[in-house]
Amino acid sequence: MQKGIALLLTLLILGAVMATALGVSVLVSGGIQTTRLVDDSTAAVFSADAGIEKLFYFTNRLNGNPVGANFTRTLSNGARYTVCSAAQNCTADQLKSQGQYLNVQRTFEANY
Repeated sequence: MQKGIALLLTLLILGAVMATALGVSVLVSGGIQTTRLVDDSTAAVFSADAGIEKLFYFTNRLNGNPVGANFTRTLSNGARYTVCSAAQNCTADQLKSQGQYLNVQRTFEANY
């Protein structure tokens, strides 16, 4: 009788330890995925920022008229930005830069 109770108690304790380990691994896995998404989002934001800064440069260089400044550039880390001004997706007084890194997209818009 004592050996049966000891075996049952051992199995219960082992099950609780395994459930705890599984729970911790799920939390850690979720944290890693969230961190990866934040890193990708940061790269997309900085590429969009690079594009809007390039448009600001063109706007200043062309005396406030960046018509035709529509292009896509790929950065060294694989991120890219697409910018437009007074084009298909932009109005005459709007600058737009969309940064993309992997599956994440971020956009900056500026009106002038």
